[in-house]
Amino acid sequence: MGDFFGFYRDYAQTGVHAASTAALTAFGLLMRYHEGFAVVAILAYLAPLAYRYRQYRKSDGVDESGELRESDEHDESGQPGEHDEHDDSDERRVTAEEQRPSGGQTEDEGKREQTGSAHDDPAEWGESPAETTADLYDVVGVPAAGENVSAYAVGAGGLVLRHGPEQWEPVLEDGPGAAGNALRGVDATSDGDGVWVTGDGGSLGRLDTETGRHTDHTAPGGDTSNTTDIAVAGPDGAETLFVADGSGQVRRGQYDGETVRWSDPVKPGSGSSLSAVEAVDWGGDEDEHASWVYAVDTNGGVFRSSTGDEWESVGIDGASALTDVAVGDSDELFVTSDDGTLSRYDGAVWTPVETAESSLRGIAVGENVGVAVGDDGTVLEAEGRHWTRRETFSAESLAASTVAVEHLFAVGEAGTILERGR
Repeated sequence: MGDFFGFYRDYAQTGVHAASTAALTAFGLLMRYHEGFAVVAILAYLAPLAYRYRQYRKSDGVDESGELRESDEHDESGQPGEHDEHDDSDERRVTAEEQRPSGGQTEDEGKREQTGSAHDDPAEWGESPAETTADLYDVVGVPAAGENVSAYAVGAGGLVLRHGPEQWEPVLEDGPGAAGNALRGVDATSDGDGVWVTGDGGSLGRLDTETGRHTDHTAPGGDTSNTTDIAVAGPDGAETLFVADGSGQVRRGQYDGETVRWSDPVKPGSGSSLSAVEAVDWGGDEDEHASWVYAVDTNGGVFRSSTGDEWESVGIDGASALTDVAVGDSDELFVTSDDGTLSRYDGAVWTPVETAESSLRGIAVGENVGVAVGDDGTVLEAEGRHWTRRETFSAESLAASTVAVEHLFAVGEAGTILERGR
């Protein structure tokens, strides 16, 4: 009986099961016209099930009585039989592929990932050592510095972690100015020498990745509104900052190595809370601005600006609350939403490219790689233009992801940090 339940668990995820279930429902509705449709409905569901189970038993080398068939292992000479080398091997291969959920794994493969056995695969997700149980809200990868620091993460209580050669270690435990406010966003300069963090109460701070020195720039422009994200463009000492807040505003700042000159805040949309902001294509001159800045809000709006002062809407009609934005190759845009939809914009048309069962919260893309994360440990990975669900064995909800030099990272609730090699 346990064998049947194992079979049925995999069978329930196949297209055949979905089709037979639909047939059961359709013929069941026709019972109002004739009772005979009840028999047809039952047969429509049970016949494919019985056939698949019979094929499953055969593929495992079990006969109708439940005994192992000797002919499936060896003939009388002790060598594999001709039947085994051809018909049965083909049948086993097809059956295994049919029972594998799309984008998923077999039970044995899942056990290998969970135990870390078989082989060392850098593409497998695993826990990254970090001694914290604080909720983490954002993460950014940086070019490897002298101490081999590759990423920074921020979270509740003002916690700032950095990923060193062996594990994650705290840099700040109570945030800029020791205020203890939750930090919601983090981003780095193009050369990785400076990291900016922002969060509740207008918290804003800068970390020098080489020296570890921290400077407090809280309350940009005198504003103590809760900030939701930050985007940084340009190299160390000449970076441009874009700070988004819960009032739907973006404020641009220019850092000169000591202080920040702030412009007046601008509302790209209707005033709905901005979830994320992303800046790309920095020119490198202190007097220039990022070529493009993108922002998304909880009203399904996506906005674009070349200066941070004037914004235009680029979608998405009918979208639910958007949670994050990332820019890929050829200036393609990717956004995530709380209904689990991942959408791509090619400069003219928005296309939903993947839908998760749980809400998606964060996305990051890099050269030939992308990772989106969300509730219930959801991780979607890009393989070319195709996004697939990856198994992580984490039940904690994930809030953000990043593409670092040698790793992909994802962070979330209760200090959860996942990583895999690139």
